[in-house]
Amino acid sequence: MLTSVVSRLATTLTYPLRPSDFLAVVDPRHSSRQVRGVVTGVHRLADDVATVRFRPGRGWRTPRAGQWVRVGVEIDGVRRWRPFSLSSGEGEEPAVTVGAVGLVSGALVRDTRPGDLLFLDQPQGDFLLPPTPGPVLLIGAGTGLTPLRSMLRTLLARDPAADVTLLQLARSRADALFADELDALAARHPGLRLVRHLSGAAGRLDLATPGVLAALVPDWRARASYVCGPEGLVADAERLWAGA
Repeated sequence: MLTSVVSRLATTLTYPLRPSDFLAVVDPRHSSRQVRGVVTGVHRLADDVATVRFRPGRGWRTPRAGQWVRVGVEIDGVRRWRPFSLSSGEGEEPAVTVGAVGLVSGALVRDTRPGDLLFLDQPQGDFLLPPTPGPVLLIGAGTGLTPLRSMLRTLLARDPAADVTLLQLARSRADALFADELDALAARHPGLRLVRHLSGAAGRLDLATPGVLAALVPDWRARASYVCGPEGLVADAERLWAGA
């Protein structure tokens, strides 16, 4: 095709640079060698937690709810990478919600500003919603709420009356990620039932103990269920479902 011929000719005439190198001067998101994104906003949820929104360059595949992406940042001249779950719903501007617990996450939370460049790998992961999930149960703790928020926003965008129960586990309301947003969504969507268990007041929720989940979500066995959070929570959930 003519396009590929022109591309090869342009590459020859500009050697050792590629046409994409010149395009990167005009639009820093563009690179044929590495997908990049420009930060469009940083919303701080707590002192050590922030949602970072970005606009990806060409070549980045559209993510699905529940997937994750490796994000790279330059720290002291070295490119560092870390995977993060996407917290944005399908069709929304991509975003990751990050807790500052390491080198890359700390840089994203504390040092990132709109206009900064991020390096991006392609979205990955099979923690996905089926095309028609029916009644859904989402269980999450801490930043495990991140991919569940993506799923929830996607489900409600598809069907504002979607039958969804979200069980959020946190130490206190102040520690409950997206608390105000989730309360607002529950108020607007009658099919969304929000159950929040605060361990600081009620003690640890032991999902592996028979009857504990049923007391909060009586119909849990009839729902397509997704769990994300600390290893102990996931292990307890797996034991519960294995014996169901």
